[in-house]
Amino acid sequence: MCCIFGCCSFCSCYLNQLNSSKILELREEQRRQIALKRVIGRMFHQVLSGAFQRWSETIEERKAQLSEEERRQQLMKRILSKMFHQALSTAFEHWCERVHERKAELSEEERKQLVLRRILSKMFNKVLSGAFERWCEEIEERRAEEARKQALMKRITMRIMNKCLCTCLDAWAEHVREEVEKRARMKRIVGRMLGKCLSLAFER
Repeated sequence: MCCIFGCCSFCSCYLNQLNSSKILELREEQRRQIALKRVIGRMFHQVLSGAFQRWSETIEERKAQLSEEERRQQLMKRILSKMFHQALSTAFEHWCERVHERKAELSEEERKQLVLRRILSKMFNKVLSGAFERWCEEIEERRAEEARKQALMKRITMRIMNKCLCTCLDAWAEHVREEVEKRARMKRIVGRMLGKCLSLAFER
């Protein structure tokens, strides 16, 4: 029993020592990491500060370059503007001269066109008048021809109607004559029959 208790105590002491050494190692490791982070942070801040400084210097240089470039561009714009206005003024003067020349040409051309229009108008009116007269004559001829055709059609129609009417009257007269003859024959037959009947009656 004493041996078992002694072994447990020994194991417990050994484990405590191991835990203590582990804790010390962990604390040492944490101190190292903290120190490393500080060193890295300082280096990062130095690098970042240097980069920002270089960036600021670059911006200033760029501004100076842009200012010089803008000055050059403004100068070029002024030079080009003067050249453009001079060219525009010259072109406008040429255009005005051309307009005056064109007006003179147009005046002569318009006079010729006016004379030509008058001649063409007279010719057109003459042609139009002749065409209208021919059209009126053709209309009158067509009307006369249409009236003649209508009169002829009326005469033909009246002849056909008269012929049909005569035929109908002849047929009706023939029918009446036949009816008259039938009635006469019937009367004779009835008279004969009545005579026979009367003769037989007297004989009895």
